[in-house]
Amino acid sequence: MQACLEIINQITGLSPDRGKPFVKKTPYPVHHVISIIGITGDIQGQVIFSYSDKAAQRLASAMAGMEITAIDDMTLSALGELSNMVMGRSGTLLSEAGINVTITPPTTLTGEQVTVTNQKPVICVPYYLENDQLEINFAIKGVN
Repeated sequence: MQACLEIINQITGLSPDRGKPFVKKTPYPVHHVISIIGITGDIQGQVIFSYSDKAAQRLASAMAGMEITAIDDMTLSALGELSNMVMGRSGTLLSEAGINVTITPPTTLTGEQVTVTNQKPVICVPYYLENDQLEINFAIKGVN
């Protein structure tokens, strides 16, 4: 959670507000744009970044330094990189706490009425950029 706030502010200059974390039951719907990153090591599972269209456009616009009004390849690339940077920072923070993890490159995709099923419990942390939402869904378990 700390990594998300740090990286988004550092890269985009935006300061999202964090909502209250909650448990999701699977399958669960996600926004139209998602980035999926796998985790291995002392913690295993997936982290799924779920962006509303407006949040996706707003974050990509801030990263590109120009207005982006569509969900296109540039938007998907920017959000994949943003998700990767957040998880990279998370990995560093975990390592400093003695927890070793490796992350996979992000898979970023878009679609209508997408639902996700996980075998692990899912903890959702919502973030808000005014009325636009980003969710980070953690489906992980500790191994050691």
